[in-house]
Amino acid sequence: MISNLAKFSEHNALPSSVRLKQMDDGSGILCTLSKNGAKYHKVCRNRYDDQKLSRLFASSSVTSDMGADCSSISTRSSSGYVDIRTSCLFCDNPSTSGNRLVSVCTKDIGPKIHAQAVEMQHTKLLAKMASTDFIALEVKYHKDCYIQFRNNCRSRRRTISSNDSDPYRLTYGCVISELVQYMEEMFLYSDTAPVFKLSELTKLVANRMTSLGVTSDEKSVNRTRLKDQLIELIPGLREDKSGREVLLTFEPDVADAIHEACEYNDMTDGMCIARAASILRRDVFREFPQFSGSFAEGFGSRDCVPPSLLNFLTTLLGGYNIDNGSPVSSAEQTAACSIAQLIRFNSVKHMQPNRPEHTRHHVSHETPLPV
Repeated sequence: MISNLAKFSEHNALPSSVRLKQMDDGSGILCTLSKNGAKYHKVCRNRYDDQKLSRLFASSSVTSDMGADCSSISTRSSSGYVDIRTSCLFCDNPSTSGNRLVSVCTKDIGPKIHAQAVEMQHTKLLAKMASTDFIALEVKYHKDCYIQFRNNCRSRRRTISSNDSDPYRLTYGCVISELVQYMEEMFLYSDTAPVFKLSELTKLVANRMTSLGVTSDEKSVNRTRLKDQLIELIPGLREDKSGREVLLTFEPDVADAIHEACEYNDMTDGMCIARAASILRRDVFREFPQFSGSFAEGFGSRDCVPPSLLNFLTTLLGGYNIDNGSPVSSAEQTAACSIAQLIRFNSVKHMQPNRPEHTRHHVSHETPLPV
C-alpha cells in the first residue's frame, strides 16, 4: 500500500490533503505510521489498490504516446488533478465560510450535468467526470457555481435557437396571452378583488401547454420570469408575499386602466391580424417532413404542419380555456389539424398575376388530407 501511494504521488494523483513527506519522520513512512498507530478505512484503501494503479499507468501511457501533435487535446491528465470531493466541481475552489460546498444528494443531477457539459463542449468539466454517478464519486459544488452553469447552458440554447421557430416559445407566448386575458376578466367581473397564487398560475400555464401539444410541467416554467412578465403586461398588478408563497394582486383604482387596455380598437386589431398572418406564413413555408403518398412508420398528420398554425386554430375553434384544466378534445384536434393541412396545401408564396384563378400546388406542400 505504501508503494502504491508513492507511485500515485509521482503522478500527482493524490488529493491535496495527503502529504507523504509529512508522514516520514526519517525512519520511513511505514515505520512512522506504525509507531503512531495509524488507521485507515477499507473503502479509502481500495482507492489506491493495484487495479487503480494499473489504470493510472494505462492512462499515463496513452497520454504520452499521443505525442506533441495531440498536446492541445483536453484529457483528464492534461487538465490537472482536482479532488472533486474537497473542491467545487465547477470552479475548483474549496469550501469557505461565505460559500460552502454542497454534496450531491440526487441521482439525476450527474447525468443532467454531463449532458449539459457535452452540449456546451465543456472539456475541462468533462475531464473531471469519471462517471455520472456523482453520489458514488462524492462530488461537491457551490450553489452559485451550479446556478451560473445552468444559466450559461440556457443562454447558449437561446442563442442557438434564436433564429429558429421554437414550438415551446410559440406555445408559451400563446398561453401567456390567455393567462393575461383570464386574470383581467377575473378582476373586471368578480365581486371581490381576486388574489392569484404564483404556484397555481404556474400549474395553469404548464397544463395549458400540455393540452396544446407541448409537454410541460411546473419545473419547466420559470416562476420568476412568469411573474415579471405578468406584472409588465397587466397594468396595476403587484407582487405580495405570504410566507414562501408569492401572491399577485391588483392595485386599487386600476379598473379604468384595465378597461382601457381591454378596449377593442380597429386599427390595433387590424395590425394584430396582419402580424399574426405574417408569423403563420413564415412558419407555413418552412421545411417539414414530406408526405409521400403513404403513412410511413412514425409519421403523423400533425408532422407536416407548423405547431404555431395548430395552436392558432385550436384557440380559434375552442377559445381561451386556460382555467378549464381539461385537455383539448380529440374532435378539436382533428378539426384543427384538417384545417391546418388545407391551409398549407393551398398556400402560395407569390400569386401569379396573369392567372389568379389557377393555384399551383407544390409537391413538398402536399399533405394527407387533400389526397
